[in-house]
Amino acid sequence: MIGGSDIVLVGPYRPPAGGVATHVERLSKACLSRGYKCCVLDIFADKEEDVPAWVHRIGGYRWVRGMKAFSWLGKCNGSTIHFHVASMDRFRIIGWPMLLATRGAQTRIITIHGGTFVRKCRRKGPLFCAYIRMLLRAFDAVIVVNDEQADFLIGELQLNASMVHTIPAYIRPPASDTHMAIPREVREAIQGRRVIVGSGQPTRTYGHDLLMKAVGRLGNRGDLILVIALYSTGDTEYLRMLERMRDGMHNCIFVYDLEPEVFNAVLAETDVYVRPTYVDGDSVAVREALAHGCRVIASDCIRRPDGVHTFKSGCDESLGDCLQRALCLHTDRCSYAEQQHDFAQDVMLLYKGLAKH
Repeated sequence: MIGGSDIVLVGPYRPPAGGVATHVERLSKACLSRGYKCCVLDIFADKEEDVPAWVHRIGGYRWVRGMKAFSWLGKCNGSTIHFHVASMDRFRIIGWPMLLATRGAQTRIITIHGGTFVRKCRRKGPLFCAYIRMLLRAFDAVIVVNDEQADFLIGELQLNASMVHTIPAYIRPPASDTHMAIPREVREAIQGRRVIVGSGQPTRTYGHDLLMKAVGRLGNRGDLILVIALYSTGDTEYLRMLERMRDGMHNCIFVYDLEPEVFNAVLAETDVYVRPTYVDGDSVAVREALAHGCRVIASDCIRRPDGVHTFKSGCDESLGDCLQRALCLHTDRCSYAEQQHDFAQDVMLLYKGLAKH
């Protein structure tokens, strides 16, 4: 369907699950539900798997994937092409060929989702920043998911403010995506207990060890259970360290690669969701937890949505104090459950606005 599509989303599509993949999936469904001819081109998967009819997944060796993607995108004359990347790690290499392939597109947009993007650019120095600036200026619009990223692009990379748009990544799941059953081992572990949940890749950036230390400060309380949902492989040494910490606790379990619908079912049973990251993008999980009425605690590494209780980034004592206060509050679902904005409509408005120029 690529050749006749109004909108082509280029990015990961689950499996495996992840923040960017979940966003791309929901955005594609939002486009289709609004009458757009939309498809997804997934050039990031390691192998081809069963996906919906509107998704084209290219597997195989990387250079083969690149050639196939170049051919596919060359058929997109007149379409809106919307790329989705984490922190420009791969895209800084494939970006120019992708732009060449899409030179006949109506508009070209890129969304940068990853919280590490700004830190990596600053760490790699002025030449790297100059290269990224030149690459991003070739697009009609750049979407970022928080104000800190926008400030960096406009203030330090000196992109024109008119081409930078801050649109958080949260998109409400379609009503058809009903919650799946919680795995039995999780259901048994949380039964009759106050539930604290964390999630993310097993890397130091996500601060899982910080959360585990903070829960440990509360004592091995039998009325509490910490559930950490881990995704992807991440840092093997760090994961082993986390597993050793878990083995020394009596109220902590790990679950791996939960589907978004299952994770939502867990959030529906959660008292407190914690996001202890050292850097961050928007964090779909934070807004997802708020939408479920969970009390949400997150580090102050970026500005958080209304309703989030923040703690000093990197400080397990500060996090422990926040947890203690949150657990002392009334157990009713918090008042922010129905206030989470669906940012799909903001993306659609940008599509329409760019199409008029």
